[in-house]
Amino acid sequence: GTGVTSLGAQLFEHCIGLTGCTIPNTVTGIGEYAFHGCTGLAALPLPDGVTSLGAGAFFRCIGLTNVTIPDSVASLGDSAFASCGNLTGAMIGAGVTSLGQDAFARCASLVAITVSASNSAYSSLNGVLLRARQGITFTACVSDWDG
Repeated sequence: GTGVTSLGAQLFEHCIGLTGCTIPNTVTGIGEYAFHGCTGLAALPLPDGVTSLGAGAFFRCIGLTNVTIPDSVASLGDSAFASCGNLTGAMIGAGVTSLGQDAFARCASLVAITVSASNSAYSSLNGVLLRARQGITFTACVSDWDG
């Protein structure tokens, strides 16, 4: 409801029957493992006010197929979307300056990561996530990239 500013750590952890959730626009943070193991979660639109996603926030949410990280998000914690086996695409907004270790690890179906052209820290090339300021360093590979 109104006035909620964060979703706490492990709030919905292992709620396998959860298929969707409307996050209020007042929420700025999603805690560690908040949705970990919510295997039935098929979509989760993140509101523009969210600034951080904790470690493992969506770890093993195998029902997710696409995710859009809004421009307001500055950081994704370690393993934020790891083991989301059916995730095929991710759009990273302009504000993301910090991606935790293994943010998209073990996402076997991931075929494209797209980064906003306005993002100064990261970019993407043919669906592959790159760090913008440290030369060309592969940060995440996608499953069928052949370049």
